[in-house]
Amino acid sequence: MLAREASRLRSPLPAYILAGQIDHETACPIPKKCWSPRVEFKTTREQGSGLGQITRVFGRFDALAEARQAHRDELAGWGWDNVGDATYQIRALVLKNSDNHHALAPLFDDPLAPVLTAYNRGVNGIRADRRACQISAGCDASKWAGHVEKSCASGKSIIPGTKLTACQISRRYAPDVIARAGKYRGKL
Repeated sequence: MLAREASRLRSPLPAYILAGQIDHETACPIPKKCWSPRVEFKTTREQGSGLGQITRVFGRFDALAEARQAHRDELAGWGWDNVGDATYQIRALVLKNSDNHHALAPLFDDPLAPVLTAYNRGVNGIRADRRACQISAGCDASKWAGHVEKSCASGKSIIPGTKLTACQISRRYAPDVIARAGKYRGKL
């Protein structure tokens, strides 16, 4: 289903990278969570659900509502009452990564890591990190590795339930997804 949706929606990211992302988001290799559309991360502050851990932070943002707004036809009928629908989950993962790629690819010499990081941090977070890089001596805002990846404009407080800051989480995201993706290369 993932390979089919990635092809149908013309994903700029290869299906094996998206598979690595699902592997990460569903806490593989934990058997009851790995590739389960019912996997959930929930605290008093936020809820993440499904293969792509579509997230809402109560009172701040709702990624599912944003995805439905951006892709009305493709995601019509999807909501928090049926968040566990794997077809919608995969479709939303592909579409969100495509949106991130469209927004960020022109800004970076190698866009894969910033595009993946934006799935976790948001496009605006990556843009803020680029601005922080632009005003830092020796930092090249067109390069992620060794430059923008080392800039973090916000997110220095510990996120409840994680023991990590938003910056720490976001900077670990792309390398982990890429490492996990290797086992899916050539299989999708």
